[in-house]
Amino acid sequence: MMGIHVHNPVFAAMITLEQLTCFKAVFEQNSYSAAARQLRKDRTTVREHILALEDELDSALFTIEGKKAVATALAHHLYPRAKLMHKQAFEFVESALSAHSNRLNQLTIYYDTQIPRPLLTAIEQHFANQYPHLRLHYLHRNRSDTSDALEKGEAHIAFVIARGAALSAEHVGQLNLGSSGFQVYAHPDSALAQAERVTLDQLTSELQWVVENSLESNLGELRVAGEQQVISNIDLLVEMLAVRGWSLLNSRDVQPYVAQGKLKQVNMSQMLQSYPSSVVMLYPLALEQNPVMQSLFGALPQIAAHCLN
Repeated sequence: MMGIHVHNPVFAAMITLEQLTCFKAVFEQNSYSAAARQLRKDRTTVREHILALEDELDSALFTIEGKKAVATALAHHLYPRAKLMHKQAFEFVESALSAHSNRLNQLTIYYDTQIPRPLLTAIEQHFANQYPHLRLHYLHRNRSDTSDALEKGEAHIAFVIARGAALSAEHVGQLNLGSSGFQVYAHPDSALAQAERVTLDQLTSELQWVVENSLESNLGELRVAGEQQVISNIDLLVEMLAVRGWSLLNSRDVQPYVAQGKLKQVNMSQMLQSYPSSVVMLYPLALEQNPVMQSLFGALPQIAAHCLN
């Protein structure tokens, strides 16, 4: 059993990963029964692990009040460290096991709608050169579907847009690839696009088309118009902008529409011309040492340098 030695001048304690796991679950659930259900263990087993940990520490971690397990001051002090140690221990185990896993024969890649397309095509080119028999599936999915799919093995990689931290699940790693600029666009014939300068007040008075993925990617803070409509398909969005409104779009991907005369950047007088947002790759930690993934990790710096800001 994996254990952690605590060197103490009075006693030599052995704290196990099972004890840390049970402590973390009881602390988060405020209940032995709920923790047991989460861990798929008997309540008695969970309680025994906590008692053993309390014996090692010679201090109580929880007090029972009704049906709740109330954390003591010591438990509150230890929880952040226990959570970090628990995550690192599982990362170590999954990384070690993945080193012996077989090569993948297919990859399922999830991506936000506004991930720059040159990034995805460059990744396709990399795998076509390095693993020509590897099948790749590119699926547009919302952020809420991503972490679960990665943990369950339904997806192997996900590319997401984020302003600020892109929080991932416990068994999911993340890699910040760089930034992608977003700008305000409208149809060339619209009053917004033809104006020499557009104020924030003018922008907020017009309909804003919001790309669905942006609702879950921290780009929601850039929803400024009083009237907003949500849309998931970029091609349809471009057609809708010919009718009315404006949208905040990835400046790299819209260039073909700009060249075709379907979109024009709006010149803003009171806002930044570009809003940089991070492009983040999420992946299961269990696949971290897989040769296919290692190949991608090695190629990504050069790919990102060419495809992102």
